[in-house]
Amino acid sequence: MESHDYKRFVGIILILCASFFNSWAQKAFIDFGKTNIAVNEAFTITIKVENAKVKSHDPFPTIAGFKKHALASVTSSNNKGNGQITTTDALIQNYYAEKEGTYVIKPFSIKVNGKVVESPGITVSVGPYDKNLGEPSKITLNDFLDLEKNKEYVDIKDEAFLGLSANKNEVFVGEGITVTLAFYVAATNQAILEFPPNLGNQLGDMLKKIRPAKSWEENFQIEEIAPVDVTINGKKYSQHKLYQATFYPLNNEPIIFPRVGLKMLKHQLPKGENDPMSLEARLKAKKVDKYYYTLPKRIEVKELPPHPLRDQVPVGVFSLYEIVPKKKIRTGASFEYGFRIWGEGNISAIRAPQINNNEHFSFYPPTINQSVQRAGQRVSGWKTFNFHSIPKEAGKYQLKNYFGWIYFNLNSQRYDTLKARTTIEVAGESLRNAEISAANVGSFYDDIDKESNQLSHNNFRKQVRYITNVLMVLMLAGMAFLIYWTYKDRQREKEEKKGKVSA
Repeated sequence: MESHDYKRFVGIILILCASFFNSWAQKAFIDFGKTNIAVNEAFTITIKVENAKVKSHDPFPTIAGFKKHALASVTSSNNKGNGQITTTDALIQNYYAEKEGTYVIKPFSIKVNGKVVESPGITVSVGPYDKNLGEPSKITLNDFLDLEKNKEYVDIKDEAFLGLSANKNEVFVGEGITVTLAFYVAATNQAILEFPPNLGNQLGDMLKKIRPAKSWEENFQIEEIAPVDVTINGKKYSQHKLYQATFYPLNNEPIIFPRVGLKMLKHQLPKGENDPMSLEARLKAKKVDKYYYTLPKRIEVKELPPHPLRDQVPVGVFSLYEIVPKKKIRTGASFEYGFRIWGEGNISAIRAPQINNNEHFSFYPPTINQSVQRAGQRVSGWKTFNFHSIPKEAGKYQLKNYFGWIYFNLNSQRYDTLKARTTIEVAGESLRNAEISAANVGSFYDDIDKESNQLSHNNFRKQVRYITNVLMVLMLAGMAFLIYWTYKDRQREKEEKKGKVSA
């Protein structure tokens, strides 16, 4: 095999190996939500990818009798504490049934990250209206209360506008504010509007201006611009969501969202067309650029009340869930304790609870698992710290004396502490004396008091110099002996040769 053929063969093998590993590491699959739902309850189809992001995907299937609603994204991670981290990225499509009944969804497939994922069929039963669930999500945007006075930004003739809204006008440092950038088209709109081919580039330029510099961002990862029916000031619109994220300000500087613009394509129709929505009219239409602009928005950020940990504590609404495999243990036996914090807030910013050092337990750094869900206007989820511990003394212990987590509670507007509620019982012999015995280094230190503490000079350098000189003399003598011996051998060989020649 020639050199270039060999290199080509090796290259192909490497590419095949990389493709195999990539397909093995990135596992994609489809999940269904509840199959018995109320008519006002969402049925969900979820795309999940392990150890990778959902970078591309086909549109979710259209289901007869159902209407697509909001698309949510969820990112989960699992840190096992030994350097292995697994992640799951998911997109959740919500569907709402138009009426009660039984619906059969046939098998379908969706291409995810270039790979076709198959899904089996399923049957969904839709029951009566559940008053405890309320209506499907409807939003009201206070940003657009006075559209008539802002004709510079809103083209009333088109009955469409570009809006940037926030769910709060004032927040604390560390409190989340959800911002939505969307294009709204009224249900009564007659003009034909079209998103341009360079929408992605336009959106990238707008986000550079929108994103606050000193804030943590949780991006909702909108992959598909699917219209959702909303009501604004009693008027129905189709909301085309372009971007949504929750920002957590890191200081008390106001957040300024500047005016940004979007260039759309508007169809100009020829005169005399009675039906602007007809196929003939659309074929004759001339496409022109039409610009839409948002209104600038300012969000005030308040400093948290004074506290020694004000710059460190998370902000939100959280609860504690404990994971305790066993409550009766023996000294020297390892046990696990899970401290899970869940709720609404910046999950990524949650730090491990502080543990007080004590003589009763040996605690080790925890393994960490977390799940972050972004849906609607909220970022929520949980973070679990799994501690390993070894008890050293028998007795009953309330873990609240060891595990506590401080945060700023938005509901009560004050600092709060989540404390463990579990009590464990430890039996067995004390390990404190065993630790002391293990630390005993032997009889060397037992006789230390009997020895003299007078310093003595050992002339270490002089001794090294003397030994070095002796070694050098021996080496020179050896070399001289070898030279003399080699010389004698050569003389002997010469004499032997002379004797043979004379004979």
